[in-house]
Amino acid sequence: MRTKTKLQTTSVAAVALLHLAAPWAAAADEEPSSHLDLTLAPGGATLEGAAAIAEVYGGYSADVVVVQGNTYNFVDQAGVTNISNIDGSFNGNSGIAQVNQSTGNLDNQANVVAMAIGGSAEGGFGHLSATVGVVYEGNKVIVKDAVLGSHINNSFNNMSGIAQVNQSSGGLNNQHNVVAVGVDLSGATDFIALSDTALAEHTGGNEITIEGGFEADNSITNSFNNYSGIAQVNQVAGYGNTTAQTVAVTVNTINVP
Repeated sequence: MRTKTKLQTTSVAAVALLHLAAPWAAAADEEPSSHLDLTLAPGGATLEGAAAIAEVYGGYSADVVVVQGNTYNFVDQAGVTNISNIDGSFNGNSGIAQVNQSTGNLDNQANVVAMAIGGSAEGGFGHLSATVGVVYEGNKVIVKDAVLGSHINNSFNNMSGIAQVNQSSGGLNNQHNVVAVGVDLSGATDFIALSDTALAEHTGGNEITIEGGFEADNSITNSFNNYSGIAQVNQVAGYGNTTAQTVAVTVNTINVP
């Protein structure tokens, strides 16, 4: 009988990638052209003429693309005990906190943040997009007598900012958190912001066989209290799961006389 035990505990804080994109510059002697139109409709603004408007007024753009895949893998395990713990971590943190924790096999995990800051006093255009693609095909998993657990305890309290957590015990899981943030600081009243998110997943031909005893438990206890900002948590105790969270946020500051 094959036996494997994994126990992983995280009790430290980490701050990860922050990408700032400079605004498009507007020519000092250039006035908005009358033929440049951004069409407004009940469903929102369209992209027609947006690029030209951005060149005149100034603006921002941020794009995030994440691609993950598990294809044609074979896992055969018996007597497995995999436990992931995050204890007393990231309390009082301010900024960006990113955690990937896995006590399994062949897990894919990703946390991505893209931030763009721009705008001008005359107005502006902002565009954000977040796209995730997953391929999960032709995998075979055989597990006998397994105890799995993913737990977050007393963590992320009194925090402000962005928290992204992927926590897995098991195997062949795909987990990802994506945030795209655009901020216009000019205070212009005619600022237009567009955002979109997309998730594409392809699965097929996978086999997962669970034999004997199987215990799986996820828990979040006394965590994320008094939290301010964006929190994304993917928590898995098992095999062959795909979990994803995508957020695109636009912020405009308007000066009111």
